[in-house]
Amino acid sequence: MGLRACANIDDLATAFSRLIAALKLTGSACGMVTGSLALSANPTHFRNWDAGWLALYDAEGFLRIDPLIRWPIVSGEPGVWSEIYAHFPPRDPGRKVLQAAKDFGYHEGYVTPVRTREGAIGFVSVAGGRRAGFRSRERIYLEVISTTLLRHAEALLAPDRTGSMPAPLSMREQECISLLRQGLTDGEIANVLRVSAATVRGHLDQARSKLGARNRTHLAVTFLSGPGQSGG
Repeated sequence: MGLRACANIDDLATAFSRLIAALKLTGSACGMVTGSLALSANPTHFRNWDAGWLALYDAEGFLRIDPLIRWPIVSGEPGVWSEIYAHFPPRDPGRKVLQAAKDFGYHEGYVTPVRTREGAIGFVSVAGGRRAGFRSRERIYLEVISTTLLRHAEALLAPDRTGSMPAPLSMREQECISLLRQGLTDGEIANVLRVSAATVRGHLDQARSKLGARNRTHLAVTFLSGPGQSGG
């Protein structure tokens, strides 16, 4: 079954797993870093990883510090896991995510940022055992099927999103909230987005006003609990 022929997310995840198995890749995840799904309690369409790795990832709160989740906003370019981690400073807390993944057989992988037709930013991450890297044709293959995957996943979920956001947020406001949720300061968010800290504060204040959040902490907690929920 081709990706576009899948009628639901479970079938889509299964079909994608078969496609990446040709490259001896055993794990995958697809999700959003901006947009309404990114601001929900679960920003992924699916996660096909070892059950033990998923349990550790959630228990340790790795989503908040994972550089692979930040990469689509930081760069927007596809990349190999080890190459992406090399861009982050040695003391970045996210480095322990890659090290922990190796204990579950995920030594190397590839991340493809995908921009949806509506302008939101998503990602598809795949991984497997030890390998020398990814050849050019393998990278192109992964980027093509990952783009198809994410856009079809978004299309499948679109009917469920009607009215999910209490007020329209600009793409930049969504990016700022996504990074705020990951624990970044105004200055760190500014460095990622290449704007001033004052601009970041302005975007977050606008988002707080639109969504009726009491303060910035409430803004982040609200969307950790899911759109439309109080978070407290």
